[in-house]
Amino acid sequence: MKKAFALLTVIIVFAGSSSIAQQSRLDSLFAKGDTTAVIDSLMEGFDAYLDSLTKPKSFATVSVGIGNRSFSVNNNSLNTQATASKLSFTPSIGYYHKSGLGISGTAFIAGFQGKAKVYQYALTPSFDYMGENISAGVSYTRYFEKDTAIQSVSPYTNDLYAYASFNRRSWRYGIAAGFATGEFNDKMIYRDSVLRYNPLTQRIEFFYFNI
Repeated sequence: MKKAFALLTVIIVFAGSSSIAQQSRLDSLFAKGDTTAVIDSLMEGFDAYLDSLTKPKSFATVSVGIGNRSFSVNNNSLNTQATASKLSFTPSIGYYHKSGLGISGTAFIAGFQGKAKVYQYALTPSFDYMGENISAGVSYTRYFEKDTAIQSVSPYTNDLYAYASFNRRSWRYGIAAGFATGEFNDKMIYRDSVLRYNPLTQRIEFFYFNI
């Protein structure tokens, strides 16, 4: 027990002397009138630290979205969405390179007749540029494997989206545009009836049929 206490005391004294030595070196530099050099040295180290944080890096993402907006993948600021009565789940996976190139894939899942079903997919290659005063990007989304029997399916097949943002002093100016093309085919079956004379019963009766 006494040995452990002695060792702890030595460590505390060593740490205290080390910090005092470092402080004394800084004090001596400031005392010599080299204040500007000390501050410049500290700022250079801090700038290098910030550059390491803001340096572009490659990364991958995995996410899951939940909502009743069925169509859009990227263009949430544009009117390229539809609100459905069903909740849809959109698991997504993507990879973005430090050069600005990226690609992501999304599946659209919803419950139909008590079963979860993937009713369409989307593949989105993209490119983003991040500069000091300007940032811009463009993406293209291709929808495929669409189940046209489901009303939540996107009517779009090709979806192009671009944006640009400019920084000037304390203001930021931005512009975004999207263009989509595609077609949608829907089938409806409904019950109808008509009054006709039935020669078998010799009466006027309702005949029911599907359209």
